[in-house]
Amino acid sequence: MNWNCEYLDNDKVVFIKYKGRVTLDLLKDSFKACLALASKSGVNRYLVDHTELIPSLSAIEVYEIPKIYDQLYVKKSSKIAVIKSKNPSLRENTKFFETVSRNRGYSVKLFDDKQSCLKWLNS
Repeated sequence: MNWNCEYLDNDKVVFIKYKGRVTLDLLKDSFKACLALASKSGVNRYLVDHTELIPSLSAIEVYEIPKIYDQLYVKKSSKIAVIKSKNPSLRENTKFFETVSRNRGYSVKLFDDKQSCLKWLNS
């Protein structure tokens, strides 16, 4: 499995970490698991770690990610903070993901570190 999802009780967020290459199907599976965990935990804040992600999605696939959110009924009131990768090509895709997601009404923001993410998520 290229991802791990857990509830961080101290921070009251669902944390997901991706490693290696991902596909849209893998992302959809991880979203389903995280949504179930968020529902069980009573939160709608997500901390997503891209630091170990390897670029593997095309721009068209990145464009499709918010559509998957729609299909899975992700609440527009959710907050999604993403720790950016150091990889320049992945950073470009992640910035595009942020823009597309915001254009579809989702509150997505990119950060360089976990603490900045948590500060924004809990503001």
